[in-house]
Amino acid sequence: MISFETYYKEFIGFNDKDLVVRCLYRDMSINKVFNYPIIFTKIDNKNVISVLPSLYNEFIKTFNPKKPKESILEFAKLHIPEHNNKTFFRFYKDTSSDIENPKHKVIHDGMRFKIMKDDQILSLCKVSDVYNGCGNLVVCTNKDYRRQGLGQLVVKSATDWCFKNDILPIYFTNQDNHISISFIKKAGFKKMQKEFSICTFNS
Repeated sequence: MISFETYYKEFIGFNDKDLVVRCLYRDMSINKVFNYPIIFTKIDNKNVISVLPSLYNEFIKTFNPKKPKESILEFAKLHIPEHNNKTFFRFYKDTSSDIENPKHKVIHDGMRFKIMKDDQILSLCKVSDVYNGCGNLVVCTNKDYRRQGLGQLVVKSATDWCFKNDILPIYFTNQDNHISISFIKKAGFKKMQKEFSICTFNS
């Protein structure tokens, strides 16, 4: 299974020379909804800005390395319509954990793992995207069935499936989403990366 460090460097397009890098992954939609044409992060204690290749030439014309975040925001205002900017934490997990709840059975449906009651989905975790040896996890639980451990069960099933298929499970969330952060840490995921991103949404 790929290491998080190897995955992330390729996901960003990191090299040892350039502060601003082109990266084809910036053109990839996550969960078929979210796009991240610019990501600003730190790798090996070095700032790195990963940019969608079609924006790269225009971006470096006005980029100020002394004010990277300000430069990104100004560029996005001029060149990326209907965007948001957010700071995310990216987590990963590389070992299985023992979580059981005999009252509930997790149903495996392709890359979706769910707990049902009659025809209603109580909790769902899906591996929304698999790329570069990693799988992005998306989790949701019916608000009437939260705090019962159902989310932990479906996440365990999804991560176990990832391990069996030599895929490193990845989870990322807004830095202000404290409930999500607490949830995924409880599931045994480790926080590895902080990134400032320009985000757009597919309609």
